[in-house]
Amino acid sequence: MSEFVDYYELLQISPNAEMQTVQRVYKMLASRYHPDNPISGNMETFLLLQQAYDVLADPDKRSVYDAGYQKQGVQPVSVFEMKDFVVGIEAEVNRRLGVQ
Repeated sequence: MSEFVDYYELLQISPNAEMQTVQRVYKMLASRYHPDNPISGNMETFLLLQQAYDVLADPDKRSVYDAGYQKQGVQPVSVFEMKDFVVGIEAEVNRRLGVQ
């Protein structure tokens, strides 16, 4: 089973984004990461963007994706589970700096 990819995070949009927003943001990011772009082209990111758009632009696929997205839930960033963020005098400072 492949790792879950957060298409909303990839496109930097809300899960409640309307179709026009999905299309607009996809076009902007696709042109930025297109392999023909000599400055910022990135084939791997471009292919992920295409995959995200394919799913989010289709109402049926998006519905299925959203069900899986809800199951993922919010997971803490792994750095916050380290000892430096949980135990010790500087733990509170580290947590505060980490959420800024």
